[in-house]
Amino acid sequence: MASKEKVDTSFSAVASKVQGTQAKWYHGMMSREDAEVKLKQAGVGSFLIRQSQRPGKGFILSANLKRGFVHFSEISISSDGLWTSEQQTQVLDYLSRVEVVKGNPLIANEKASGASFKTTCPYWKLCKEYKDSLKLYDEYFEPSYDMCYCTKCHNKRGEKDVYTRGDPPMKYVLPIGWCRFSLKVPPKAKAQNVFKKWHVCFHGTDSTAVDSILGCGDLLMPGDYAVGGRKLSEKEGHFTDERKPEGFDTKQIFLSPSIKYSGCDVYAKPKTFATSAGKVYDARVAFQVCVRPESYKIGPETIGATRKNIKIDPHVDNDKIECFTKERGSTILYGLLVNMEETNT
Repeated sequence: MASKEKVDTSFSAVASKVQGTQAKWYHGMMSREDAEVKLKQAGVGSFLIRQSQRPGKGFILSANLKRGFVHFSEISISSDGLWTSEQQTQVLDYLSRVEVVKGNPLIANEKASGASFKTTCPYWKLCKEYKDSLKLYDEYFEPSYDMCYCTKCHNKRGEKDVYTRGDPPMKYVLPIGWCRFSLKVPPKAKAQNVFKKWHVCFHGTDSTAVDSILGCGDLLMPGDYAVGGRKLSEKEGHFTDERKPEGFDTKQIFLSPSIKYSGCDVYAKPKTFATSAGKVYDARVAFQVCVRPESYKIGPETIGATRKNIKIDPHVDNDKIECFTKERGSTILYGLLVNMEETNT
Protein backbone atom coordinates (compact mmCIF):
# COMPACT_ATOMS: atom_id res chain seq x y z
CA MET A 1 0.00 0.00 0.00
CA ALA A 2 1.34 3.41 -0.90
CA SER A 3 2.30 5.76 1.89
CA LYS A 4 0.54 9.06 2.41
CA GLU A 5 1.63 12.39 3.75
CA LYS A 6 -0.44 15.44 4.54
CA VAL A 7 0.53 18.39 2.38
CA ASP A 8 0.09 22.06 3.23
CA THR A 9 -3.65 22.66 2.88
CA SER A 10 -3.13 25.52 0.44
CA PHE A 11 -1.76 22.98 -2.01
CA SER A 12 -4.40 20.27 -1.60
CA ALA A 13 -7.72 19.84 -3.34
CA VAL A 14 -10.42 17.25 -3.62
CA ALA A 15 -10.13 14.91 -6.58
CA SER A 16 -13.30 16.22 -8.20
CA LYS A 17 -11.61 19.58 -8.76
CA VAL A 18 -8.46 18.27 -10.40
CA GLN A 19 -9.60 19.47 -13.81
CA GLY A 20 -11.55 22.47 -12.60
CA THR A 21 -10.53 26.09 -12.92
CA GLN A 22 -10.44 26.32 -9.10
CA ALA A 23 -7.38 24.08 -9.06
CA LYS A 24 -5.05 26.87 -10.09
CA TRP A 25 -1.97 24.65 -9.88
CA TYR A 26 -3.38 22.26 -12.50
CA HIS A 27 -2.17 23.05 -16.03
CA GLY A 28 -4.11 20.50 -18.04
CA MET A 29 -2.47 18.34 -20.68
CA MET A 30 1.11 19.53 -21.08
CA SER A 31 4.30 18.05 -22.48
CA ARG A 32 7.41 17.56 -20.36
CA GLU A 33 9.15 20.11 -22.58
CA ASP A 34 6.54 22.82 -21.96
CA ALA A 35 6.47 22.07 -18.22
CA GLU A 36 10.22 22.56 -17.94
CA VAL A 37 9.94 25.94 -19.67
CA LYS A 38 7.52 27.13 -16.97
CA LEU A 39 9.57 25.59 -14.17
CA LYS A 40 12.77 27.20 -15.40
CA GLN A 41 11.08 30.58 -15.46
CA ALA A 42 9.65 30.11 -11.95
CA GLY A 43 12.96 29.00 -10.46
CA VAL A 44 14.27 26.25 -8.18
CA GLY A 45 11.65 24.94 -5.77
CA SER A 46 8.66 25.48 -8.02
CA PHE A 47 6.40 22.70 -9.22
CA LEU A 48 3.11 22.09 -10.99
CA ILE A 49 0.65 19.32 -11.76
CA ARG A 50 -0.10 18.38 -15.36
CA GLN A 51 -1.89 15.67 -17.26
CA SER A 52 0.26 13.31 -19.28
CA GLN A 53 -0.04 13.37 -23.08
CA ARG A 54 0.25 9.60 -23.05
CA PRO A 55 -3.11 7.79 -22.82
CA GLY A 56 -3.77 6.22 -19.44
CA LYS A 57 -0.82 7.83 -17.65
CA GLY A 58 -2.87 10.20 -15.51
CA PHE A 59 -1.35 13.10 -13.61
CA ILE A 60 2.31 14.05 -13.31
CA LEU A 61 4.10 16.17 -10.73
CA SER A 62 6.85 18.21 -12.42
CA ALA A 63 9.30 20.01 -10.15
CA ASN A 64 12.40 22.18 -10.46
CA LEU A 65 14.78 20.95 -7.75
CA LYS A 66 18.39 21.89 -7.11
CA ARG A 67 19.51 18.70 -8.84
CA GLY A 68 17.42 19.46 -11.92
CA PHE A 69 13.94 18.78 -13.25
CA VAL A 70 12.01 15.76 -11.96
CA HIS A 71 8.76 14.27 -13.23
CA PHE A 72 6.73 11.82 -11.14
CA SER A 73 3.88 9.91 -12.75
CA GLU A 74 0.88 8.05 -11.32
CA ILE A 75 -0.06 10.94 -9.03
CA SER A 76 -3.56 11.02 -7.55
CA ILE A 77 -5.41 13.15 -5.04
CA SER A 78 -7.71 11.60 -2.48
CA SER A 79 -10.87 13.25 -1.21
CA ASP A 80 -9.22 14.04 2.14
CA GLY A 81 -6.59 16.18 0.48
CA LEU A 82 -3.75 13.66 0.50
CA TRP A 83 -1.26 13.24 -2.31
CA THR A 84 -0.68 9.60 -3.15
CA SER A 85 1.56 7.75 -5.55
CA GLU A 86 0.86 4.09 -6.15
CA GLN A 87 4.13 3.44 -8.01
CA GLN A 88 6.57 6.15 -6.94
CA THR A 89 6.16 6.89 -3.24
CA GLN A 90 9.44 8.82 -3.26
CA VAL A 91 7.48 11.78 -4.60
CA LEU A 92 6.08 12.25 -1.12
CA ASP A 93 9.56 12.88 0.24
CA TYR A 94 10.10 15.64 -2.29
CA LEU A 95 6.72 17.18 -1.61
CA SER A 96 7.52 17.42 2.09
CA ARG A 97 10.78 19.29 1.55
CA VAL A 98 10.85 22.96 2.39
CA GLU A 99 12.46 23.81 -0.96
CA VAL A 100 9.37 22.53 -2.73
CA VAL A 101 6.31 22.89 -0.55
CA LYS A 102 7.23 25.70 1.83
CA GLY A 103 9.80 27.59 -0.20
CA ASN A 104 7.77 28.41 -3.27
CA PRO A 105 4.14 28.28 -4.31
CA LEU A 106 2.93 26.03 -7.05
CA ILE A 107 3.06 27.62 -10.47
CA ALA A 108 -0.43 28.95 -11.06
CA ASN A 109 -2.19 28.26 -14.31
CA GLU A 110 -2.69 31.64 -15.99
CA LYS A 111 -6.30 30.83 -16.82
CA ALA A 112 -7.13 30.08 -13.20
CA SER A 113 -5.09 32.81 -11.57
CA GLY A 114 -6.53 35.59 -13.71
CA ALA A 115 -3.03 36.86 -14.65
CA SER A 116 -3.54 35.75 -18.24
CA PHE A 117 -2.29 37.19 -21.50
CA LYS A 118 -5.97 37.15 -22.48
CA THR A 119 -6.59 40.04 -20.14
CA THR A 120 -3.24 41.82 -20.27
CA CYS A 121 -1.80 41.49 -23.79
CA PRO A 122 -3.03 44.10 -26.31
CA TYR A 123 -1.75 42.04 -29.25
CA TRP A 124 -3.81 39.04 -28.15
CA LYS A 125 -6.90 41.23 -27.93
CA LEU A 126 -6.19 42.58 -31.41
CA CYS A 127 -5.85 39.11 -32.93
CA LYS A 128 -8.97 37.93 -31.12
CA GLU A 129 -10.96 40.83 -32.54
CA TYR A 130 -10.04 39.70 -36.03
CA LYS A 131 -10.70 36.03 -35.25
CA ASP A 132 -14.13 36.96 -33.87
CA SER A 133 -14.88 38.90 -37.07
CA LEU A 134 -14.65 35.62 -39.01
CA LYS A 135 -17.77 34.45 -37.12
CA LEU A 136 -16.60 30.87 -36.65
CA TYR A 137 -18.49 28.41 -34.48
CA ASP A 138 -17.29 28.37 -30.87
CA GLU A 139 -17.66 24.58 -30.92
CA TYR A 140 -14.55 24.30 -33.10
CA PHE A 141 -12.30 25.73 -30.39
CA GLU A 142 -10.63 24.62 -27.14
CA PRO A 143 -9.68 27.94 -25.45
CA SER A 144 -7.74 26.36 -22.57
CA TYR A 145 -4.81 25.75 -24.94
CA ASP A 146 -4.76 29.20 -26.55
CA MET A 147 -1.38 30.89 -26.73
CA CYS A 148 -0.02 34.32 -27.56
CA TYR A 149 3.32 34.19 -29.37
CA CYS A 150 3.90 37.92 -29.58
CA THR A 151 7.51 38.80 -28.79
CA LYS A 152 6.66 40.14 -25.33
CA CYS A 153 4.66 37.08 -24.23
CA HIS A 154 7.20 34.71 -25.80
CA ASN A 155 10.10 36.31 -23.96
CA LYS A 156 8.16 36.43 -20.71
CA ARG A 157 7.70 32.65 -20.83
CA GLY A 158 11.41 32.15 -21.48
CA GLU A 159 10.78 29.83 -24.40
CA LYS A 160 13.24 28.81 -27.07
CA ASP A 161 12.55 29.67 -30.71
CA VAL A 162 12.97 26.10 -31.95
CA TYR A 163 11.63 22.81 -30.56
CA THR A 164 11.52 19.22 -31.74
CA ARG A 165 8.53 16.92 -31.82
CA GLY A 166 7.67 13.46 -33.09
CA ASP A 167 9.20 10.06 -33.68
CA PRO A 168 11.68 10.39 -35.27
CA PRO A 169 12.19 13.94 -33.93
CA MET A 170 11.85 16.87 -36.31
CA LYS A 171 12.40 20.52 -35.44
CA TYR A 172 9.85 23.27 -35.92
CA VAL A 173 10.01 26.99 -35.23
CA LEU A 174 7.53 28.58 -32.82
CA PRO A 175 5.14 30.97 -34.61
CA ILE A 176 6.58 34.13 -33.06
CA GLY A 177 4.38 37.13 -33.86
CA TRP A 178 1.18 35.08 -34.11
CA CYS A 179 -1.62 34.12 -31.72
CA ARG A 180 -2.97 30.58 -31.55
CA PHE A 181 -6.65 29.85 -31.03
CA SER A 182 -6.60 26.17 -30.17
CA LEU A 183 -8.93 23.75 -31.89
CA LYS A 184 -10.66 20.66 -30.60
CA VAL A 185 -8.97 17.58 -32.02
CA PRO A 186 -10.63 14.34 -33.17
CA PRO A 187 -10.45 11.14 -31.08
CA LYS A 188 -7.71 9.72 -33.29
CA ALA A 189 -5.34 12.38 -31.94
CA LYS A 190 -5.39 10.68 -28.54
CA ALA A 191 -5.65 7.16 -29.94
CA GLN A 192 -2.54 7.65 -32.09
CA ASN A 193 -0.68 9.80 -29.53
CA VAL A 194 -0.08 12.43 -32.20
CA PHE A 195 1.19 15.16 -29.86
CA LYS A 196 4.13 12.95 -28.98
CA LYS A 197 4.69 10.93 -32.15
CA TRP A 198 3.74 13.26 -35.02
CA HIS A 199 5.56 16.31 -36.32
CA VAL A 200 4.46 19.96 -36.14
CA CYS A 201 4.00 22.09 -39.24
CA PHE A 202 2.05 25.12 -40.43
CA HIS A 203 -0.31 25.69 -43.34
CA GLY A 204 -1.07 29.20 -44.53
CA THR A 205 -4.44 29.93 -46.07
CA ASP A 206 -6.89 32.66 -46.99
CA SER A 207 -9.19 33.87 -44.21
CA THR A 208 -12.18 33.21 -46.48
CA ALA A 209 -11.27 29.51 -46.49
CA VAL A 210 -11.05 29.05 -42.71
CA ASP A 211 -14.73 28.26 -42.13
CA SER A 212 -14.76 25.74 -44.96
CA ILE A 213 -11.61 24.01 -43.68
CA LEU A 214 -12.97 23.79 -40.14
CA GLY A 215 -16.27 22.50 -41.49
CA CYS A 216 -14.44 19.75 -43.35
CA GLY A 217 -12.11 19.07 -40.45
CA ASP A 218 -9.06 18.48 -42.63
CA LEU A 219 -6.82 20.13 -45.18
CA LEU A 220 -7.74 19.63 -48.81
CA MET A 221 -5.65 19.71 -51.96
CA PRO A 222 -6.30 21.14 -55.44
CA GLY A 223 -8.81 18.97 -57.24
CA ASP A 224 -10.77 18.12 -54.07
CA TYR A 225 -14.31 19.35 -53.52
CA ALA A 226 -14.90 21.55 -50.49
CA VAL A 227 -18.08 21.71 -48.40
CA GLY A 228 -20.80 23.04 -50.69
CA GLY A 229 -19.42 21.37 -53.81
CA ARG A 230 -16.79 23.93 -54.84
CA LYS A 231 -13.83 22.34 -56.61
CA LEU A 232 -10.50 23.57 -55.32
CA SER A 233 -7.82 24.82 -57.67
CA GLU A 234 -4.29 26.15 -57.27
CA LYS A 235 -4.19 29.65 -55.82
CA GLU A 236 -3.00 32.69 -57.69
CA GLY A 237 0.79 32.86 -57.60
CA HIS A 238 1.17 29.10 -57.11
CA PHE A 239 2.38 26.54 -59.60
CA THR A 240 -0.31 25.09 -61.88
CA ASP A 241 -0.34 22.16 -64.28
CA GLU A 242 0.42 24.63 -67.06
CA ARG A 243 3.17 26.48 -65.17
CA LYS A 244 5.38 24.33 -62.99
CA PRO A 245 8.82 22.73 -62.84
CA GLU A 246 9.12 19.44 -64.65
CA GLY A 247 7.87 16.59 -62.48
CA PHE A 248 6.30 18.86 -59.85
CA ASP A 249 2.89 17.71 -58.59
CA THR A 250 0.58 20.58 -57.68
CA LYS A 251 -2.13 18.25 -56.32
CA GLN A 252 -0.75 18.01 -52.80
CA ILE A 253 -1.08 19.56 -49.34
CA PHE A 254 1.75 21.98 -48.64
CA LEU A 255 3.12 22.61 -45.15
CA SER A 256 6.23 23.97 -43.47
CA PRO A 257 7.96 23.76 -40.07
CA SER A 258 8.36 27.55 -40.39
CA ILE A 259 5.52 30.05 -40.08
CA LYS A 260 7.73 32.56 -41.88
CA TYR A 261 7.24 30.40 -44.97
CA SER A 262 3.65 29.22 -44.49
CA GLY A 263 2.64 32.69 -43.34
CA CYS A 264 4.08 34.59 -46.30
CA ASP A 265 1.78 36.47 -48.69
CA VAL A 266 1.78 33.63 -51.24
CA TYR A 267 0.17 31.18 -48.81
CA ALA A 268 -1.49 33.40 -46.20
CA LYS A 269 -2.91 36.22 -48.28
CA PRO A 270 -3.31 39.36 -46.13
CA LYS A 271 -6.72 40.91 -45.64
CA THR A 272 -7.29 44.54 -44.72
CA PHE A 273 -9.03 44.84 -41.36
CA ALA A 274 -10.20 47.98 -39.57
CA THR A 275 -10.39 47.53 -35.80
CA SER A 276 -12.98 48.93 -33.43
CA ALA A 277 -10.35 51.51 -32.45
CA GLY A 278 -10.18 52.75 -36.03
CA LYS A 279 -6.72 51.38 -36.87
CA VAL A 280 -6.08 49.44 -40.07
CA TYR A 281 -4.12 46.17 -40.19
CA ASP A 282 -3.11 43.45 -42.61
CA ALA A 283 -4.48 40.23 -41.13
CA ARG A 284 -3.16 36.77 -41.98
CA VAL A 285 -4.28 33.32 -40.92
CA ALA A 286 -2.68 29.89 -40.86
CA PHE A 287 -3.19 26.52 -39.20
CA GLN A 288 -0.89 24.75 -36.77
CA VAL A 289 -0.91 21.11 -37.77
CA CYS A 290 0.27 17.72 -36.59
CA VAL A 291 1.50 15.69 -39.55
CA ARG A 292 2.29 11.99 -39.54
CA PRO A 293 5.98 11.19 -40.00
CA GLU A 294 6.81 9.38 -43.25
CA SER A 295 3.59 10.62 -44.86
CA TYR A 296 5.27 13.60 -46.50
CA LYS A 297 8.36 14.64 -48.41
CA ILE A 298 10.62 17.64 -47.85
CA GLY A 299 11.77 19.98 -50.57
CA PRO A 300 13.03 23.49 -51.31
CA GLU A 301 11.01 26.69 -51.19
CA THR A 302 8.92 27.42 -54.28
CA ILE A 303 8.28 31.15 -53.87
CA GLY A 304 11.46 32.43 -55.52
CA ALA A 305 13.28 33.48 -52.35
CA THR A 306 16.53 31.65 -53.09
CA ARG A 307 16.72 33.20 -56.54
CA LYS A 308 16.51 36.62 -54.87
CA ASN A 309 19.14 35.60 -52.29
CA ILE A 310 16.59 35.79 -49.45
CA LYS A 311 16.92 33.58 -46.37
CA ILE A 312 13.33 32.86 -45.33
CA ASP A 313 13.91 31.59 -41.79
CA PRO A 314 17.25 31.65 -39.94
CA HIS A 315 16.39 28.30 -38.35
CA VAL A 316 15.44 26.37 -41.50
CA ASP A 317 17.35 25.91 -44.75
CA ASN A 318 15.58 27.21 -47.86
CA ASP A 319 16.22 23.80 -49.43
CA LYS A 320 14.30 22.00 -46.66
CA ILE A 321 11.52 24.40 -45.80
CA GLU A 322 8.56 22.98 -47.74
CA CYS A 323 6.75 19.75 -46.82
CA PHE A 324 4.17 18.18 -49.10
CA THR A 325 1.90 15.15 -48.94
CA LYS A 326 -0.75 13.43 -51.02
CA GLU A 327 -1.84 11.28 -48.09
CA ARG A 328 -5.29 12.15 -46.79
CA GLY A 329 -5.79 11.75 -43.07
CA SER A 330 -2.12 12.40 -42.38
CA THR A 331 -2.74 15.82 -40.83
CA ILE A 332 -4.63 16.99 -37.75
CA LEU A 333 -5.48 20.65 -37.25
CA TYR A 334 -4.96 21.83 -33.68
CA GLY A 335 -4.62 25.59 -33.87
CA LEU A 336 -5.87 28.58 -35.87
CA LEU A 337 -3.11 31.19 -36.04
CA VAL A 338 -3.68 34.91 -36.56
CA ASN A 339 -1.10 37.59 -37.34
CA MET A 340 -1.78 41.34 -37.42
CA GLU A 341 0.49 43.94 -39.00
CA GLU A 342 -0.40 47.62 -38.85
CA THR A 343 -0.49 49.33 -42.24
CA ASN A 344 0.77 52.79 -43.09
CA THR A 345 -2.64 53.98 -44.22
